[in-house]
Amino acid sequence: YITIFGSLPRRRSQEDTPTTSASQTNNKKFVNPHPGVPRKLCAVHHGISALAIVAAILSGPLYWPTFALTTFTILYSDIYSAILHCSLDDKRCLSIPIIGTVAKGFQDHHDFPIASTQGKGLYWLMCDTVRIQWIIMACALMFGRWRYNLFLVLMLKQVFCAYGTQVGHYYAHATPDRIPGVVRVLQRMHLLLPPAHHWQHHKAPYECNFGIVNGLSNFFLNFPLRDLYKFEVVMVAWAVLTLFDIAIIERVYTALTTTHPPRAPPAPAISNHLFNYFY
Repeated sequence: YITIFGSLPRRRSQEDTPTTSASQTNNKKFVNPHPGVPRKLCAVHHGISALAIVAAILSGPLYWPTFALTTFTILYSDIYSAILHCSLDDKRCLSIPIIGTVAKGFQDHHDFPIASTQGKGLYWLMCDTVRIQWIIMACALMFGRWRYNLFLVLMLKQVFCAYGTQVGHYYAHATPDRIPGVVRVLQRMHLLLPPAHHWQHHKAPYECNFGIVNGLSNFFLNFPLRDLYKFEVVMVAWAVLTLFDIAIIERVYTALTTTHPPRAPPAPAISNHLFNYFY
C-alpha cells in the first residue's frame, strides 16, 4: 500500500512517543476531571433515559427494535467509539477549544488506566457521557424526522454507545474481584470489551484497538486507523457521524421495515357496470 498511497503519515512522530519512565509516571498525580455537568443534572438525565427504556419495553413487541437493528447498533456503537477514541488520542486535539479538555482526559488515561476507570467509578464515567449525549440528541432532532423510529434509534445509541462504552471500558480495566460473572461471559463473547484485547491499546504509541464497547470493530478498523491514519480525515468522519448518523439510520431502518398496504384492485370497466345493471 505504500507504493500506491505514497508515504503515509503516522499518528505520531518518534518525538511524540512517551519517554517517561515508570517512576516518572508514578510521580504524576491523577486529577479526576469534572464531567462538565452538575451531578444532580446527570442523575436527572440518567433517570429520564431509564424511564424511556422502560416505557419502550412495556409498550409491547410492536414498539421494540428488530433484532437486526439491535445487532447493527451494537457493532456501529463500537465503530463510533473507535473513531471518537482515535481522534481524541491525537495530541493535536489538545489545542482545539472545548474538545481539548476531553482529549486530555483520554490521553491521561494512558498514564493512569486504573485510577481513571476503577478509581473514578462507573457512575461518574457515565456522567462523562451526558454532554455528548445532549449533542447527539440535538443533532438527531435537527436532521432527523420526528417519528418513533428516530426515538428508537437514538435510544439504542444511548444504551450501546454512550453507556456501552463506559461499561465495556470500565470492566476491561477492573480487577478480577470486581467483574461479575455475567460480564465475564459477555467479555468472552466479545459483546463487552475483553481486557486482554483492550490492553493491546495501552502499549505505546497507542495506535490500535480503539473500539471500547466490545472491540469487534478493531478487527477491520485497525488497519485504516493505524496504517492509513490522517488526522483531518478521522476528525471529519467523527463530525459527520455525530451530526447525521441517527437521522441516516432512522431513514434506512424505516425504509426497510415499512410494509406498504396491498394495492387496491382496479376499478371494474363500464361494461361490467352496465351488465350488472341490466342482468
